[in-house]
Amino acid sequence: MKNKKIGLTGGIASGKSTVSKLLKDMGAYVIDADAVARDIVHPGTVGLAKLVEQFGDEILLENQELDRKKLGALVFSSPHHLKRLNIVIQPLIRKEIRTQMELATDKNAVIVVDIPLLYEEQYQGWFDEILVVAVDAQIQLQRLMARDHLSEAQAKERIQAQIALAEKVKRADVVIDNSKTIAYTQKQIEQWWKQTHQSDKNLCYNKK
Repeated sequence: MKNKKIGLTGGIASGKSTVSKLLKDMGAYVIDADAVARDIVHPGTVGLAKLVEQFGDEILLENQELDRKKLGALVFSSPHHLKRLNIVIQPLIRKEIRTQMELATDKNAVIVVDIPLLYEEQYQGWFDEILVVAVDAQIQLQRLMARDHLSEAQAKERIQAQIALAEKVKRADVVIDNSKTIAYTQKQIEQWWKQTHQSDKNLCYNKK
């Protein structure tokens, strides 16, 4: 048996979490880069210590946890601060994702890694295939504002900090249109899953 490694990405608020859940329900082993990013900055971690070294104690809450809202406002308002953040955090995220992928190979499953910054951080070579979750630009903006309680200007800052979604679509092996209903999205995932299964009989799907 062998594994097939899939990179899952898209724009912020495009619906990657919805797609990754559908894939997990179908039997994929899913690694969430956002979850990794949260884990590596828990109190007492090297990641959090490095962030405090870069940005100061003001990014901490009273209980010494990271104030994500404050850090987000800081880094997304300044390309310089965003670059500093990525210099600190991305190598730690990269290392942990690699570790989790290596452990997942023992599970004989299709491995899906949900990485918002897949193209920005040059993960392309890690995967056999890349899926991009796409939505209309206006839908993306509205969803992000509603999800994170942001102003239009704040939401646009976060969207513009990534490679344009239209450019990611151009680079994708497979595009999942998530601008309509969940049922419509699920149908696309099921079609892709079936094609993948048929194209490689050596894959073992670890469906629970």
